[in-house]
Amino acid sequence: MKFLFFAAAIILVFFPKALYAQDRVSVMDHAIASPFKILAKGYVATVDLERIKKNQIAHLNKINDEKFKKHFRKASLVLSTLPSEFKIKYGFKNSMTKGDVIEEIARLDKKDINQIIDDIPDVFIAFQFKQYLASLKEDIGQSNVVQKINEFWNKIISQAQK
Repeated sequence: MKFLFFAAAIILVFFPKALYAQDRVSVMDHAIASPFKILAKGYVATVDLERIKKNQIAHLNKINDEKFKKHFRKASLVLSTLPSEFKIKYGFKNSMTKGDVIEEIARLDKKDINQIIDDIPDVFIAFQFKQYLASLKEDIGQSNVVQKINEFWNKIISQAQK
């Protein structure tokens, strides 16, 4: 039994790439990304996806083109840091019209969303999370990290339900 634990520890420390298909993933990145992926999949499993899609499409139809472009530019900055293969596979382009985005939202089902969650690189999630924590430190100095993680996740959930 001790040998199995020791062997697992050696593999985790010295060969994390062998355990994960993603390039240059570290154990720390995987440890950060895994809870987010699990929570996201749990949310997808329990949410009324059709209602959320309907609400998001209605929201997109209400906003004017200028406001859409502003929001899309902001999202595009984040999406631009994803690997090219990921963006090609899921149809993310640097310039999409409101109609393109509506079409993509309309076609999604829970299986597609779970696949997207799985395919998002751990390095990407960890980087975004680390940036978020750094911005919190700048904004409010030292604070309760667990509370901030909960606030961050609640903000994501509330935005997704709109």
